[in-house]
Amino acid sequence: MPFVYFASYGRSDKTKFTKLASILEELRDAVRSRLGADPNASIGFVDSESILTGDYWQAVLAQEIHSALVLVCLMSPTYFNSEWCAREFAVFRKRVESLNPRPRAIIPVLWKQATIPTSVANYQFKDDRLPPEYVQHGLAALRNVKQTRGLSTETIRILADIIYDAALQGMQPLEPMLDFDRLSRSFDNPGPYDVALMALHPQRAQWSIGIPGATLALSVDKVVSSQKVPWHEVPYDMQLGNLVQTAARERCAAIIVTDEVSANTEPFATLLSELDRSDPAPLAVLVGTNAGVRDDAAARKLLPTLAAKEGHYLECFALGGTSDFETRLAKIVTKLRAALVASDPPAKVADAALTQAADTEGIPIATRPGLKSPGGNS
Repeated sequence: MPFVYFASYGRSDKTKFTKLASILEELRDAVRSRLGADPNASIGFVDSESILTGDYWQAVLAQEIHSALVLVCLMSPTYFNSEWCAREFAVFRKRVESLNPRPRAIIPVLWKQATIPTSVANYQFKDDRLPPEYVQHGLAALRNVKQTRGLSTETIRILADIIYDAALQGMQPLEPMLDFDRLSRSFDNPGPYDVALMALHPQRAQWSIGIPGATLALSVDKVVSSQKVPWHEVPYDMQLGNLVQTAARERCAAIIVTDEVSANTEPFATLLSELDRSDPAPLAVLVGTNAGVRDDAAARKLLPTLAAKEGHYLECFALGGTSDFETRLAKIVTKLRAALVASDPPAKVADAALTQAADTEGIPIATRPGLKSPGGNS
C-alpha cells in the first residue's frame, strides 16, 4: 500500500533545535486519526523514519515519491534551496499534470517565511480554515512562541483534514518512474545573479571530483551556499551557446565544468568546439586535470578563441580533491556576478558582498542594481 502522504522538507530544518520533528509526528497522528486507521499503520513517509538502515535510500525515496497519494511540502528558504526537495516536487508535479482533471494532491505547508518560486506558488497554501497567524508567520513561528502553540495544534488538525480530503482522490503511481539524476536540481524559477551550471561529464553533477562521495554537486552547494546564492543545473542535451545566451537573458552566471578526458570525448568535444566558434556572453569554464599543476593552459587550449576574448574565465583545477575546485569556483562566481551587476541599469539595493567584489575587480558601481530572490521578488 502506498503512503497517504510524502513529507518533503529541507534537511537542516529538522534539527534538535527546531520543532519540525514533533510537528511531523503530530501531523502523522492527526491524519491517522482522521482516517480511523490502526495506530501502527504507515501513514506518512518521512525519510529519517521510513528509510531503514541498509536501504539503498535513493531507490526507496524514488519509489515512494512516485506512489504516495499526497505531497506535503514544508516550505522554507532551506526547502527551496534543496536539490532533493526540488526533485521530489518535480516528480509529483509530473504526476499531477499527467491527469485530467488535475487532482488537488500537492499541499504546500508554510514552515518558515520564504519567497515562493512560481512553480510552487501555483499551488495554493492559504485556506479560510487556517488561522491568519499561520499564513502570516508560518508553522515554526506558531510552535516556537508559547502564546500561539494552541494555534499550531489547530493548524495541524486543519492540515490533516486537507490531506485527508486530497488522499481520497486516489492518485495513481507514475509509471515508468522518472530518473532522479535527470531531473532539475532546483525549483524551475532561476532569478537574477543566480548560478546556471552545466557539467560536461557522463555523471553530470553527481560526478566525483575528489574523494569518494565528494561530488561536484556537493562542492557547488558548499560554495554557493556560503555566498547565499541559489544555483540550478542545466542538462547538457542543449547547445552550449544557447545555455550561455539564456543565462545572460536571465542574468545568471553561466559556468561549465568538465575534465580533460570528458572534454575530448563525444558529445562534449563537439559541444565545446561549437561553443568556441560562437560569440557567447561572458562565462566561466573550469577544467579538471590530473596534472597537479596550477596551470590554466589546458583550458585555454580547449577553447582558444574564447581564451583570446575578454570577459571569459577559463581555468583548470586539480582532480583528486575538492579544495582547489571550491576555491576557484568561489572566486569565479563572485567575478561573474559582479560583472552582471555592473552591466545592469542602476537601482538602489544593499548588498555589501557584491560591492566589495566589484571594488576588488575594479568595477565602478555608483548605485547597485536590485537583487531578486529565487521567487522573483525584490
